[in-house]
Amino acid sequence: MMNVKEKNNNEILLLSHELSRTGAPIVLRDLAVVLKEMGYSVLVVSFRDGELKEDYEKNDIPIMVYDNQDIEPDFIDRLVADYNIWIVNTLLLWPVVSYVQNTDVNIKWWLHEDEIFFQSCCDAYGSPVVSDNIEYYAAGPYVKDMIDKYLHVGSEIVNFGVRQSQYVDAIEAYHTYAKDNGGRVRFVDIGSISYTKAQNVLVDAIKKLPDEYIKQSEFIFIGDVKGADTNILDSIVRLTVRYDNVKLLDSMPQDDIYRIYDSSSVVVVPSIYEPTSAVAVEGLMKKKVCICSDICGVSYYLKDNESAYIFPSGDSQALAEKIKYVIDNIELLADIYESGHKVYEQNYSMECFVTTWKAVLEK
Repeated sequence: MMNVKEKNNNEILLLSHELSRTGAPIVLRDLAVVLKEMGYSVLVVSFRDGELKEDYEKNDIPIMVYDNQDIEPDFIDRLVADYNIWIVNTLLLWPVVSYVQNTDVNIKWWLHEDEIFFQSCCDAYGSPVVSDNIEYYAAGPYVKDMIDKYLHVGSEIVNFGVRQSQYVDAIEAYHTYAKDNGGRVRFVDIGSISYTKAQNVLVDAIKKLPDEYIKQSEFIFIGDVKGADTNILDSIVRLTVRYDNVKLLDSMPQDDIYRIYDSSSVVVVPSIYEPTSAVAVEGLMKKKVCICSDICGVSYYLKDNESAYIFPSGDSQALAEKIKYVIDNIELLADIYESGHKVYEQNYSMECFVTTWKAVLEK
C-alpha cells in the first residue's frame, strides 16, 4: 500500500459495481444525493458504466467510471490515499473490500443480496472478509440473516429509503379505473422477468382463478423483455393470448411506472428470493394493497391480513386465494393499505433513511 496522507472525514467515497437502473445502484444514488444534502463532499466510483450516470450528473455529484472488473492496485491505492470513509455497495465488490482490509480506511459495506448471491460469493472468494476497519450493514432483516449465516459477523440494519410521492389509494384507483374498464380490479407485477422474481407463480395463480374472478380483474406484468428468462416470458405471453385482460409491458422509466401504480389497486410480489422488494415498498408508499411472498424481506415488517396479504413462497394456490379475497373485498380494504403505509413511514421513508445514515456516519 502507498503511504497515506491526511484525509478529510467530510469527504466520502461511494463504490458501486455498476450504473444500471436496478435496485442496489439506484439506492446508492439516493444515498449520494442525501449525503450531498447533509453537506458531505461525495465521489462515486463505478466499475461499469450505465444510464444511471446521468442522474449523478444532473445532481452535480462527481462520478468516475473505472470500467474494469479486475482490481488495479495502483488505482485502489490512490483511493485509499484520498478517502478515509468508504461506503461500498453490494457483495459484488468483495475483491475490493478484501484488498483494503486491515488499512486505516473505514469501510461501511452495505449489502443487499439474496441467498443465491451469498452462496455464490462465498464459493468464489472463500473465507469471509473480517477486519477491524470493516463495518457490515444489511439492507433489511433478510439480508442481516444472510450475513449471520454466511459471513458470521455482526451487522446493523440500514434499510433503503423511498421518497413519498403523490398517490391514488387502492380504493380510489379501483373506482376510477373500474368505471371505464368493466369493474375490474387492476393488479401489477413489476420486476426483472426471472426465476427469482417468480412471475411464473403469479401466472399459475391466475390460471387457477375461476372465470368469474378473471372477468373482474386485470393483470399487468412489467419487466425487461430483452433480458427476460425465456421460459417465464413465454408463460406470460401465452397468458396474454389466452386472456385480453392480462398484459405484458416492457421496462419503462420510473415516472411511467408511478402512473401505472396510480391506476392500479394491488401490487403483487411473488418472488422466491427477495431481500426487500422496492416494488412492495413503493406499493406501501402509494397506499396500494400489497400481496407478497413470505420470503420477501419487507414481509418481516408486515402482518398478514393487517398491513398486507402474505402467502407461502412458491404456493400459487395460496396466492390465488389471496387474489380472490382482494377482488371480493376491494372496497373494504382501507385499513390494510393504511396500515401498510405506516410500515413504509416507520421503516422506508426518506426521513428514516436520513436519520439512520446520520447515526452510521457519527459512529
